[in-house]
Amino acid sequence: MRGDWKELAKRAGYRVDSSDSITVTLDGGSVQVVRFRLEETEQVLRASSIIARRSVLAAATNDSSYRYAWERNRLSDLVGFTVDGRGRLIGETWIPLDELTSEEFGLYLSELARVCDWHEFRLSGEDTF
Repeated sequence: MRGDWKELAKRAGYRVDSSDSITVTLDGGSVQVVRFRLEETEQVLRASSIIARRSVLAAATNDSSYRYAWERNRLSDLVGFTVDGRGRLIGETWIPLDELTSEEFGLYLSELARVCDWHEFRLSGEDTF
């Protein structure tokens, strides 16, 4: 399955921007850049998108950014949240590649982009990522 996610993306109607990303345009015109990383086992694809910079996250949350991510994770089944080494809030999903169809891939991609875009707008009021 090494490069097959790119073919799945094309069949699902997306254009691969670079070697590891796709820009998803959502209803209403906002966009979300989703980056991909094939995990070592090469059976799982990690898809992630930036939601907010450290400064935006700090200004918008009353508690720590880690607690915000933890609270979101309690409510989500498909999209998880983490804070990266630069303090940015990241939305992510792990996509199992075995027998993955283009329709399923499109669902993962559109849901990740939708959820990240919603939280980005909620936290910053902008369409930055």
